[in-house]
Amino acid sequence: MPKKTVQSSSDQRPKATYRITNWADYNTALIQRGSLTIWFNVEALEQWKSPTQTGHPGHPFEYGDVAIECALTLKAVYGLPFRQTQGFLGSILQLVHLDWDVPDYTTLCRRQKTVAVPLGAQSATQPRHVVIDATGLKV
Repeated sequence: MPKKTVQSSSDQRPKATYRITNWADYNTALIQRGSLTIWFNVEALEQWKSPTQTGHPGHPFEYGDVAIECALTLKAVYGLPFRQTQGFLGSILQLVHLDWDVPDYTTLCRRQKTVAVPLGAQSATQPRHVVIDATGLKV
């Protein structure tokens, strides 16, 4: 029968304690963690909808790559499922008073295979800025 080894309390490291001394800065930092900044360039509207004639057989895409990239970036950054991504993007467009159509979740699921979403390394201490302009989407 194997013997159990018992560690004495002197072998365990004490748990680190952190004391907050500046509550105003701490509260401000917590509030800023929920801040969201998204910039839309009006020229991006031209690329939001896909052109009607693509030169390929079949029905053309309804949404351009900019719209799909925007939705998939929000999905990746915030870890959302497709349906929540659709609702989140719709509410953002409504808040900034843009009357753009939002890609539905099935379109996002199908097009994620063909549209690359370049996400670089993100710092947890810096704010995230999502910029959508005529040249594409940048985080």
